[in-house]
Amino acid sequence: VDGLDLSGRPEQIHFVKVRAHAQRCAHVVSHVSAAVLHGLPVPAADLTEVHFSRPGSGGNDVVGDRRLHAGCPAEEWLTEVDGIRVTNIARTLIDLARTEPHLASVAASDAALHRGLTDPAELVKAFESELRWVGSPFARKALKDADGRAQSPGETWARLALRGLQRSEEHT
Repeated sequence: VDGLDLSGRPEQIHFVKVRAHAQRCAHVVSHVSAAVLHGLPVPAADLTEVHFSRPGSGGNDVVGDRRLHAGCPAEEWLTEVDGIRVTNIARTLIDLARTEPHLASVAASDAALHRGLTDPAELVKAFESELRWVGSPFARKALKDADGRAQSPGETWARLALRGLQRSEEHT
């Protein structure tokens, strides 16, 4: 598109793609795409596909650059962002933690907690609603590592790196 600057951060480019796809797709924006619409940082996340959740239980489908996840969330886990149906913050963070790198999920969770967009009790409730889903152990670890004190993804990365070094030293 002439005049559209897409040289920004990957999240900004993904934001534009999500909004464009959402205008012609009836499904709910979810996973990493929902995190981007909510304005959460997702460093190291795979932003090549726009994610939606759809009714049914028959697995995931990929159509072009759209990934359609089976299992549309219940109404309690949905909200709107600028008129677009999207998973709420807590559900988004758990989906993100199940499917994206640890840094992306913890950075997004830290940001949401720091900004007061959700609280630990709501995250636990969302986690418990997906307890038996693929990736639940990753979500459990992300919940354990997120604390909301970080003011940027860099601070989250530093905290995780230091924690990893401390664990390494404990094993030597």
